[in-house]
Amino acid sequence: MELVITRDDEALQHPDDLGSLRVVVSGGMSAADLATAVERAHLGRLDEGSAHVWIPLEELRRRSAGRVAGDWEERFARMVAYAASRGWVSGDGRSVRAHVETAGV
Repeated sequence: MELVITRDDEALQHPDDLGSLRVVVSGGMSAADLATAVERAHLGRLDEGSAHVWIPLEELRRRSAGRVAGDWEERFARMVAYAASRGWVSGDGRSVRAHVETAGV
């Protein structure tokens, strides 16, 4: 699963692939640009080091709805449990941390 973010748009791609979660940004976006794009798209928040985005789980569910297999929620829960075991889920259990990658790198 990946969120692709450009200066003007964002899209969830591969919502049925729960083996990884990442945010892919177009080259040339500064940390400030990314923070603005994340906020504009209601995708959570960029961490202080700009290496991760904390994405609300409900936003991932919303963007995946109608685009995934019937067992998706069960598999999503397993992905979240794994992320929690690695410290990648927020303390309140509402957001998951996704690594930021630059497209083309």
